[in-house]
Amino acid sequence: RALLKTVQDCALPLHWDNRAASVPSRSLPINGSAFFVRTSIATLGITARHVFDEFKEQADQGGSSVCRLHNLKIDLRERVVSRGDHCDIATFEILPGEIDQLKVNTVPWPPSIPTPGKSVLLAGFPGVGKRLSESGGVVNFGIFVDLTVVHSCNDRDLSMVRLPDEEVADVFGKGLPPRGFDLSGMSGGPVVALLESPEGIVSWALAGVIYECGTNFEITKAVRADRINENGTIVE
Repeated sequence: RALLKTVQDCALPLHWDNRAASVPSRSLPINGSAFFVRTSIATLGITARHVFDEFKEQADQGGSSVCRLHNLKIDLRERVVSRGDHCDIATFEILPGEIDQLKVNTVPWPPSIPTPGKSVLLAGFPGVGKRLSESGGVVNFGIFVDLTVVHSCNDRDLSMVRLPDEEVADVFGKGLPPRGFDLSGMSGGPVVALLESPEGIVSWALAGVIYECGTNFEITKAVRADRINENGTIVE
């Protein structure tokens, strides 16, 4: 439970207003997920490339130019450090003082890539979990956190598969999502590897960046985090 809470405190919803002409003014925003790392040379925000691309496309067409990370407002187009072409990752500049402002934890760096069968934690903000306050002025987001295992790993991706008959535990006592629960909005969230030393000391490190969950609760895909250089550029 403590490990799940630790990862939960590292992720934030990355969201912006939906200003399409056909959408009511009090509609829910569009969102993905994001997290943060401190390398030896940079402090970086990380999300999925397709989350960045969706924001940029709408902003370039006259939509909202402001992305929100809690109380921080940024134009993600001006902050982008690197955007993968084949790897679904985007990195963006974040100032050290902004990490303090957001009251969020960074994910330990450097990355460590787990082998199949190893346990990982993942976190993000499904779009179906967001709600407008009664006044309509505040959006509340629900986070999804999971402890699962790596099913497969290649030179670019990690895949986590939950088998239909696999037992699932409700650690926080808030109820389990049904099979087929729509996890869209998780993209950009972290996958964290659990590490154990020969002495039995457990630690954790960044393993991947979620890029696919969709409507299938059983399968989650992520880009390996070692595709990110210390300066935020992406290794294709």
